[in-house]
Amino acid sequence: MKKRVTTILMIMVMCITVLAACGKSGDGYEGTTWKLSGGEAAGVTVTEDQLASFGEMTLDFKKDNVISLNSNGEAQEAKYSVDGKTVTIKDDSTEMSATVDGDEMSIDMGGVTLKFKKQ
Repeated sequence: MKKRVTTILMIMVMCITVLAACGKSGDGYEGTTWKLSGGEAAGVTVTEDQLASFGEMTLDFKKDNVISLNSNGEAQEAKYSVDGKTVTIKDDSTEMSATVDGDEMSIDMGGVTLKFKKQ
């Protein structure tokens, strides 16, 4: 009886380990895409419809904490880190902080705020 209980417990531990390994790992952003949905500068708000004439801009969160900024067919990569609801994006010369609230992300760039929606 004791061996049977031990065997059942071992099988349960193995199943939990496999399920945990199959779950999404990391910071929760990896594999997500965020599309520019609006912005604000000098008290003027720009909507997603108004931005459409300038083309599409997305942020793609990749593995190894790499983020790709894609704008009109061109891409630039940087590193990112996450601390709570703050995502810090940093390349060789620039550092930006984004605030995440659910499926919305805002990046304040010194008086200009860009708003992104999770796709």
